[in-house]
Amino acid sequence: MISFISLSENDKRLIIVLVIIFILIFIIAGYLGLLIRKIMKYQGERIDREVHDAVVTNVITEPKHFRRFGLKKNMKLLYKEARLPLLIFCLTAIAYIIYSMAVSHIVNVFDSEVEGFPTIMFLWDFASAPKVTFFGFSIISDWPPLSHAPTFHVEAIISYIVLPLFTVSIVWFLVMVQAYIARTFRLLKLSRSIYGKNLDNYNASTNTFVPPAPKQDDKKKKDESIVK
Repeated sequence: MISFISLSENDKRLIIVLVIIFILIFIIAGYLGLLIRKIMKYQGERIDREVHDAVVTNVITEPKHFRRFGLKKNMKLLYKEARLPLLIFCLTAIAYIIYSMAVSHIVNVFDSEVEGFPTIMFLWDFASAPKVTFFGFSIISDWPPLSHAPTFHVEAIISYIVLPLFTVSIVWFLVMVQAYIARTFRLLKLSRSIYGKNLDNYNASTNTFVPPAPKQDDKKKKDESIVK
């Protein structure tokens, strides 16, 4: 407590800013994790619909057959979902190559001077930002100076087009791959739960399976349905 009081006002403000940044990063990471979980759940339910009829009609009776059938369905879904982002990526790549051949050099889409996408962006010189020493670490203490203001260049038109398309198509494809992985995990789990042999409720003395005791919530719902 004494060491904190002895800190300067700038150090205290820096600590507060760092704490706020840490909290924001933690919140954003939590929301991203929640979004991924929802996608995993949705994609798992989707593969359930794809294999449901084959399972309930006893067309598939073995876990090996179920996995093979489910993975084929999953691959077809991936093909249907990923072909559009792949098509966008390929067409964009072809346009980029043709334009680079036309101007006799490979266009640098990250160039901030003439032909890159960053020409229409604000850029800051973080290397020249004012810094302070905090517990032995050099930390930026103020916003860095502006090194580039947005400027439109005709030479950069191809970069304005291809870089966003590249980014969108790659992110789109990665989301589809994540959905494919989620469905695969669901298939593996179902292959064990549907066709797995479980002896938890088996009574060897009577050679019968003892049904598990109903949960309190399930029993309450059953009593309510009887009363109705």
